[in-house]
Amino acid sequence: MRNFNFSRMFFAFALVMLGAVSVKAEERISLQEVPFYSWDGWDGNAAKVAEAECQWGVGTSTGNVYGDMSVINYADVTLYSKLILTVSEGTPRVLFNRLKDEGQVGPTLEESFLIDIPNGAWCTSKYQTVEGNVYTYDIKAIVKDYGFAHLHAIKASAYGAVVTVESAELVREGKAQQVGWTEVTTNGDLEGDDVTNYIAKEAPATEILPAVITDGVGVDGTRGIMVTSVAGAVNDWDSQFWIMASETLPAGTKYRVSFDYRANQDVAIPTQAHSTPGNYIHWDMVGTVNFTSEWQRFAFEGEVTADQAGADNLLQSIAFNLSVNKEADVEFYFDNIRFEVYKYGVTAEFSGDVIQLDFGFETNLASLVAACGKSRLLYPMSCANVTVNGAEAPIYSIEGLADGRFYIFM
Repeated sequence: MRNFNFSRMFFAFALVMLGAVSVKAEERISLQEVPFYSWDGWDGNAAKVAEAECQWGVGTSTGNVYGDMSVINYADVTLYSKLILTVSEGTPRVLFNRLKDEGQVGPTLEESFLIDIPNGAWCTSKYQTVEGNVYTYDIKAIVKDYGFAHLHAIKASAYGAVVTVESAELVREGKAQQVGWTEVTTNGDLEGDDVTNYIAKEAPATEILPAVITDGVGVDGTRGIMVTSVAGAVNDWDSQFWIMASETLPAGTKYRVSFDYRANQDVAIPTQAHSTPGNYIHWDMVGTVNFTSEWQRFAFEGEVTADQAGADNLLQSIAFNLSVNKEADVEFYFDNIRFEVYKYGVTAEFSGDVIQLDFGFETNLASLVAACGKSRLLYPMSCANVTVNGAEAPIYSIEGLADGRFYIFM
């Protein structure tokens, strides 16, 4: 595989080598790098109040490795895919997603207000795998089931017991670098089962949960999502639907969203900008969506504003406030959802003896070539290097051509 870089010419760029194998990279960070906070509630809607004290006992024999003994505070690990603990002594007990201020664990899912591994048999087999002294927790599966993942504590397995955790790491799945319009949601046609990016709340219930994909409610009888708002709602946002990106979108991000939609009656639905679902940022995101009983295609393209991104640049969700009609039940249907952002970068295409670089955005290279009166511009050999399987390869020339691309001739 060829690798190359330019020095003193560009700040940074992403590379996609056409025809090469794309590899998903994993980003690992220490759990200690994730803030630990006090919150004003227990579920996924809880708001941060202040940073909290977090006990750390990595590398020591202790009864409480991480968190607080009372399991009141927690860190939001929703955007990660795994928690990996390497243990040299004892068995870890890991606590996620406390939902109420009473009760901790029950023998069944319905009776449990806390994911307690391994004390809850119903959740241990679902979310934990063990290989030797390495314990892995499937955060992605927790988020799929609950819509969020909050880590409260890592303790020893029982009262009076101890555990030694040598390392605690969070894993975020990387993507093969992409250029141009890049999808930030998965399973947009809703034919699969992944609802990571589609969240709903149906009043009078207050839970924010992954949306349900149902057979026969999509376009032409395919699978789709149906969300119902019931009569008697007080606020437009009592029932909501969210399209949630897999990453936060800072101000200035170019994006576009489209989907098929209908309802069982005519109703105009406002949209909002949220961080994670339920965490409001701004009153307008993609304008008003006018539902009718006929299927329509909605399409919107824009750029994230400072108001939509918020002070912390945490925009992640488009919220639809579905309880506009307070007098009747209304059924809303969604299908074929696409949420994309534009990412600048470099596309590299190469044959045996030449690498062609296309930057994914307009440059002044073509005008520079025209101004010099030549068919090409030659650049110093020191501005780039190419390695083949780790070994530096000789370069014949580095040239800018009238098509606006750079070429490295080998």
